[in-house]
Amino acid sequence: MKKKIVYIINHFRPGAIPNILKDIAPHISNEFDVKVLSLQKFNKEPSLFDEFEKIGVEVQSLNVNKCQLISTFHKLRQFIREQKPDIIHSHLGRADFFSAICKNRSSRLITTFHSMQSNYNHITKLSYYFTNRLADHRTSVSDAVRDSWKSNSSNCDNITIYNPVSINDYSEKIINNGLKESLGISKQDSIIINVGNLKKQKGQIYLVRAFYEVLKTKPNTSLVIVGRSGDAEKELLSEVKKLDIENKVHLIGFRKDISQLLNLSDVFVFPSKSEGLGISVLEAMASKTPVVASDLPSISEYISENETGFLVKYDDINEMSSKIIRILEDESLKDFIVNKAFDKVQKEFNPIVIANNYLSLYNKVLKQTKSEIN
Repeated sequence: MKKKIVYIINHFRPGAIPNILKDIAPHISNEFDVKVLSLQKFNKEPSLFDEFEKIGVEVQSLNVNKCQLISTFHKLRQFIREQKPDIIHSHLGRADFFSAICKNRSSRLITTFHSMQSNYNHITKLSYYFTNRLADHRTSVSDAVRDSWKSNSSNCDNITIYNPVSINDYSEKIINNGLKESLGISKQDSIIINVGNLKKQKGQIYLVRAFYEVLKTKPNTSLVIVGRSGDAEKELLSEVKKLDIENKVHLIGFRKDISQLLNLSDVFVFPSKSEGLGISVLEAMASKTPVVASDLPSISEYISENETGFLVKYDDINEMSSKIIRILEDESLKDFIVNKAFDKVQKEFNPIVIANNYLSLYNKVLKQTKSEIN
């Protein structure tokens, strides 16, 4: 009989965590009976449920609101008592905290850090500090994230396991000219794209300013920014209006057709101020779209300058615009970069590779006693 694993997450809606689980679950299920549990009520997203149903993974919910802390505690404790999972693997703050305080003695708990410690509030940091002794192992999505948590998680082992990127979802180059027209972009325009919620942390204001400089040399260029509304939206719209480039900048909100948008684009630019991994960058690499990204510790783990992409200081407008123009003008350089980048993702971020890394950890944790793990 297979051992049981439950992935506990805050909510079940389109985003990084469900994508990770969707990519690794088919391989994890070779050795484990896999379930996904959302703490919060489900959003109406039938296509996401369909994807998990296709791979034979049951998704359940505690059906609570974010603020219903006591109800969350009682319902999760009851769920764990009934299911008796061998492994609980939680993702993100509330799921990590409640999993730690609700787990039974026989279940092993693994939690994953998805962001730098500096991006968490003090309450969340304290919750991790006080639940260290209850976790059997922690993982981090990059070396940079792991290192940022060293001072907080010294009592619990923490290894790096990258998030997976499914090459098949992004590598097929089908250019949809109808999509370009639907965005209001001229057929002859090159496209610079950014994917990320409209938050100040994402540095999109610097991209808008760099794009303004690009237009001076490359007037047949458009900028597309894909992502949910956030605290930077008003500033971005104001800057676009001030620079009088409203007909060239397209803020198109959240989209499900990211792979098609990336395949349509000529350059992917990511001027974020802080990232745990930067999954959007990896998706661009998988789609063979050349990347200009912030020179951050996490991103520099897989972007090598002039080899798998280009690195810039997030607010260096001149360097950013210069490297965008260089890519647009040098087709041979572009081909070299995208092929190297694609190979990097295929080799190190393949879902099978990532799933096997997790399987090794799960089996290690199950074989060891708690004293041996810590």
